[in-house]
Amino acid sequence: MRTFAVMNNRWIVAVYCCAACLQAQAQECQTAGNIIRSVSVNASGEPVITWDAPDGLPGNATGYIIYDYVGGGQCTNIITIVGLTERSYTHSAAKPLNGSRAYSMAVHTGSGNSEDITQQHAFPWLAAVYDSCRYLLDLLWTPYEGWEQVTYNVYGGERGAAPKLLASAIAGLQYTHADDIPDNVSYEVYVEAVNAADPAAKSISNRVEVFTKTLQRPGYLTVRHLRYAGRQVALQFAIDPATRLSTFHVLRGRQPGGTYTPVHTFSDKTLQTWTDNDAGSVYYYRLSAENNCQLAAKKGNILNNMELLITSGNNAWSLSWNKLFNGQSYSLARQEPSPQWLLLNAADTAYTDGIDVANVALNYCYQLESITDIGGKSETAACAVYEPEVWMPNAIDPKSTAQNPHTGRQRNQFGPVLFIAPSSYTYRLEIYDHNGGRIAAVEKNIADSPLEKSWTGVNAYGDFVPENMYLYQLELSFTNGKTIRKTGNVAVIYGN
Repeated sequence: MRTFAVMNNRWIVAVYCCAACLQAQAQECQTAGNIIRSVSVNASGEPVITWDAPDGLPGNATGYIIYDYVGGGQCTNIITIVGLTERSYTHSAAKPLNGSRAYSMAVHTGSGNSEDITQQHAFPWLAAVYDSCRYLLDLLWTPYEGWEQVTYNVYGGERGAAPKLLASAIAGLQYTHADDIPDNVSYEVYVEAVNAADPAAKSISNRVEVFTKTLQRPGYLTVRHLRYAGRQVALQFAIDPATRLSTFHVLRGRQPGGTYTPVHTFSDKTLQTWTDNDAGSVYYYRLSAENNCQLAAKKGNILNNMELLITSGNNAWSLSWNKLFNGQSYSLARQEPSPQWLLLNAADTAYTDGIDVANVALNYCYQLESITDIGGKSETAACAVYEPEVWMPNAIDPKSTAQNPHTGRQRNQFGPVLFIAPSSYTYRLEIYDHNGGRIAAVEKNIADSPLEKSWTGVNAYGDFVPENMYLYQLELSFTNGKTIRKTGNVAVIYGN
């Protein structure tokens, strides 16, 4: 009997029958050529021996003798098969099995004697245990004896269902399975030994059934929707109501495959929303459920926020954003001014939105959204304030009505030039001489045209001022609350 230990201090006992004939029987049971192809255990728990016809059968050969090794290694004749056409034998009397058994064969001759016995073959004996804290299935087995080089495949599945290949080409004698094991079901596993010299020759171990008893884990933990605004990330999620676990975490990490830390813990599985008030950057979020062993029982999908960056230049807004993990495509909309969806290609992470310089708005707001491969939606919004360039002429001719084709102002109109809608700003313009005396003031209201509200080179009495340098002070107020103040000089020059 051999005893082996499975990890985590759980012990399993496996029984293995004798490996050789007794020395006293060596003359009768000498090992010779290997005609046994394999020894397996069928679905009914019975050993099955298969063999090939040996080369050079003696002329008086009448059949085969099969030997079993039990009772301290004694070589026991369990059956004499009459005839040379049989190629398999099921040892039904060996049930119930409590460990591996070894078998050998000999050719029976007409004289009642036997030719030399083949070497022994023993099927692998499997032991398995289910770890309900870690949701692991630990398997350990004895080696197949009779082949020089052997690899092992592991099969498993719910009782009554077709088994699935869990692992293949294992060189050792143990395996831990951690994936796709359902809760609270009868789960059956077995090992398949493969002869490296003849891969078609295989041996099936005993089948082991374990019951995966545990508190029901959630079938899903899904972050469905995420909205990022400012430093806040608002999450909407769903938890399988059938779960019997009661501790859940919102996890947050910097990389999808990196380390996640809990940022929120709760017990109400009907909870559907939570807001991270301290984001301020790109984070990846997922839910996890904790079992009574204080270990992660299940983790859900990953959904990250997208940070929309806006910069200006060359009369355009340049928008860029980080990728959504497993994102399928991106949609970008301008919310103001002129709301419209902007066309994007599926892989785009940047967009340039041209500015209409003839009708510039102060605020530009955009909304970005994307859908993942499992339907999770992430969206974000960002606004940019247009910083209007304020241009002031450096001279006027109070008596000239010639028009500047670029600004629309006449040479006798002094005032600010802005390429934005006149209804988006007001201003007050004051003119001073170099002694500090105010000689004129002009105010533009929302409804006024800036061309109509200009200084035309006259003082408060309506008289043209003499040629000289004058000081101006300008205060612009915009409808978005922004204020711009400018001071400078303007020359008054009279043309001939």
